[in-house]
Amino acid sequence: MCNYAMIGITTSYEKYLWSVCCGLLNVSVPLLAAAQVLPNSPTLDPPFVVNRLCSVAGWLFTFLVVFSIVAVLFAAFGYLFAMGDPEKVKLANRKIIFAAVAIVVGLFAKGVPTLVASVLGTSIAPQC
Repeated sequence: MCNYAMIGITTSYEKYLWSVCCGLLNVSVPLLAAAQVLPNSPTLDPPFVVNRLCSVAGWLFTFLVVFSIVAVLFAAFGYLFAMGDPEKVKLANRKIIFAAVAIVVGLFAKGVPTLVASVLGTSIAPQC
């Protein structure tokens, strides 16, 4: 809720006018930003999109593999220090499941650029 008295607006007409001006400003600023033309902006041709997607998928795959290795290490220490406590063993099992899900999502991420390239009808870079 806006505190209109703080900015010196007291009547309902002033509140309405202030709200309309703020609303127009909220709508016009993104439209003005969208109207800007960037110099040397890359086009969204299919090879550009596939290469960017390949780069993002590579980083995502690397992050998820590292995450899964760390999760397996934490799970191993969880099993080691569980000492028969069923709650700690259950927590270690969940960490192993998280690691498996991370590997599966990482493998899907590696396959997405190939799928997008086939849909767009372009070839994919061999390093992807």
